[in-house]
Amino acid sequence: MKFSKLALLAAALFTGQAFADAVKYEAEDAELSYASAIESDDASGGAYVYLEYGSLTWTVTADSAGKYVFNFAFASPMGDKTQYLYIDYPDDGSWVEADASLSFEETADISFDNYLSVTLKLDAGEHTIRLAAGYGYMYLDYMTFAAAEPTVWSISSSPVTSGATENAQKLTAFLKENFGTKTISGVMTGNLTFDYDYTNMVLLENDMEYEDCTESDSCKWLFNQEDVEAVYSASGYYPALVGFDLLFATGYQSQTNGWYLGYTEKTIKLAEELWERGGIPNFTWHWKVGEDSSFYYSSSSGSAEFKLTDAFSDSASATWDESSEAYQLLLADIDTVSKWFLQLQEAGVPAIWRPVHEAAGGWFWWGAYGSNLYIALYQLVYDRMVNVNGVKNLVWVWNIERDPSIGYDVTALNGEWYPGDDYVDVIGVDYYSGYNDNSSLYTYWDKIVEEMGTNKLIALTENGPIPDIDSMANDGAMWAWWMPWYNSWDAGYVNYTSNDVWAKNMSDDRVITLDKMPGWDNYVISTDSSDTEESSSSENDTEESSSSSNDSEVSSSSEGETDESSSSEGETDESSDSSSDSSSDSSSDSSPIVASKANFQSKIRSTSLGISVYTGASAKVSVYNLRGSLVKAARVSAGETQISGLDAGVYLVKLSDGTKGMVNVR
Repeated sequence: MKFSKLALLAAALFTGQAFADAVKYEAEDAELSYASAIESDDASGGAYVYLEYGSLTWTVTADSAGKYVFNFAFASPMGDKTQYLYIDYPDDGSWVEADASLSFEETADISFDNYLSVTLKLDAGEHTIRLAAGYGYMYLDYMTFAAAEPTVWSISSSPVTSGATENAQKLTAFLKENFGTKTISGVMTGNLTFDYDYTNMVLLENDMEYEDCTESDSCKWLFNQEDVEAVYSASGYYPALVGFDLLFATGYQSQTNGWYLGYTEKTIKLAEELWERGGIPNFTWHWKVGEDSSFYYSSSSGSAEFKLTDAFSDSASATWDESSEAYQLLLADIDTVSKWFLQLQEAGVPAIWRPVHEAAGGWFWWGAYGSNLYIALYQLVYDRMVNVNGVKNLVWVWNIERDPSIGYDVTALNGEWYPGDDYVDVIGVDYYSGYNDNSSLYTYWDKIVEEMGTNKLIALTENGPIPDIDSMANDGAMWAWWMPWYNSWDAGYVNYTSNDVWAKNMSDDRVITLDKMPGWDNYVISTDSSDTEESSSSENDTEESSSSSNDSEVSSSSEGETDESSSSEGETDESSDSSSDSSSDSSSDSSPIVASKANFQSKIRSTSLGISVYTGASAKVSVYNLRGSLVKAARVSAGETQISGLDAGVYLVKLSDGTKGMVNVR
């Protein structure tokens, strides 16, 4: 499709004048339809426009295909207003879906010191930009238009797990090495074929060499599995990454049902085989607690009986009740899956591990009780597996998900469920497009970067149709890997992509298939790649979204992340006197420049290292340059965080608690 038809979250309220290097379009110079220009000496061009229920239309020129940032200077004293942005609105006036839904926040008065920005794709050439009233009743001073800047990443080559196994370190380094230029092909498995001795309750293995095995021997190895074979049949290539599910490792009859036991044992055997063949095992866990037969949460019958709240003595503070039966059930299940991963660890096999996924959606029991209990659960899984049970062979993935309390499109991806940098190697998202929709899903990519920053790998951890490699490259959304859900069990997701598209993508050098893997015995972690290295997220850097740009060198204090220094709350008292009256010409790099809400705990100041942000609680930090482009973004813990790696200049720093201010970096 030419443009995204998903509603986009308008990025930032911005304080300041028109942005450097951006083309400025006065509101009163637009083609006005049922909107009126009002003269004012306080407006940029001597006038502004009252948008009641009509529209403004400008004509802009994109020098090349790519992403562009639109910034609107506005005032909205009559409350929050939603308006709609259309690219190349049809001349005949026929109805089309808006390219972006813009949420303008209420302002105190009619003064144009607030800015809202949104990033959209444009083809090269001339385009009309139409801002149409949704709720109307607001004021526009001008729009600026500029090409988006490239994203710069700072991702650790080391796993977050302290003392990770050598092969886990290899896997992490390989993922980082290819991120931004290549994507890893994958597929999820559902139904597995295996032979099981139900009398003796053991998995039967055929000792015959793969090359000597014929169909009559009923071999049940990796290449014979239905979903892996489906990808090969469609494309002529085997995927490099194969997903497995510990669906039957816990829950009802998991230790007594022969098929359940055989299924779990087979996933481990297949993971070992895949690693030996040079591939990447990837595990998900649809967790059924204790003797539960379901992992879903709903008010209807058949939902999980387990209630996460029963494991806490105080849900408000997420305090575990370690003596409760519910807590002990959780530990027992975590210990069970740990044993399977320890078996892989003993065999020298690492894996990607995505526990308690899609939590913010609320459809699984682990996401049904709010973000604070979920975060405690994710951290418990990590701590129990890594620090108690000694599982050191995993690359940890956290799923960002659309939160129904916010909405159901890309704007609803909610980073408030993030368990923290110390627990996560990769941020993933699950999205299922319709048949043969092989778009890059760049709006999800951009939103993740905007919400979470650029110090973690980003992967498409579940999907229907595969994203086309050319689309990903052109849109600057080169997912670390993609993994269509299984074809088996009547799901048919491999079939959501045509064979022609499968073959075209899998044959492309930028798509890593099993035959293109280096071989783990041959793979050596590059000594040229340090944890602070900046790498572009796309081969087409000039087309990269500004909402995902230059977020490098902002990371948490997790092991292996070295780009940010964070100190305790007790070391931040010197920032308490930040004042909005400080001059941007101050010669002292350490003097506070501004803290626009002095009554907040949060404070912002410039330092010799760049910018210091002090927050009383976990918060999202966004740094914008004077073009309105997002140049850094990260989530930080309570205390003081140093944000480095910025060029000299003036920046707007905005915190998710509402604090914002201008900082002069020298």
